Amino acid sequence: MNNRSRLPDLLFLVTATALALWFVLPRTVPPVPPEKLLLGTWQMRDDNELIRVTFREDQVVEVREGDGRVERARYRVDFSVTPAHFDLRPEGENASVQTILELTPEGKLRISDNNPGSPRPTAFKQKTYLFTRVE
Repeated sequence: MNNRSRLPDLLFLVTATALALWFVLPRTVPPVPPEKLLLGTWQMRDDNELIRVTFREDQVVEVREGDGRVERARYRVDFSVTPAHFDLRPEGENASVQTILELTPEGKLRISDNNPGSPRPTAFKQKTYLFTRVE
């Protein structure tokens, strides 16, 4: 009769099985919500002027233009519709701008231009701005 303990063999088997499963089973990373992907700083050039926009978690967007001027606005985005609805209300203004935006498959941010009080566009037909993430 063998008095040898089976514990080392059992530990080896459990460890080898765990490692095999680690490499074989697909590991899924939960998707990042688009609201989080929007946060940060984006930039573009318009008529050779650098424009940077920073989306903050407190629903404030800061727009920095090439001349150093900074404007702030409250924003709201509804990603449950396509294209996403994007509402802006600049500080000190009563009227908001209703427009659309999208996070492109290439990782860019596209925002459709619109005027306060105008109906929200339904597609990217008129002038659009294409931003690249910088931070």
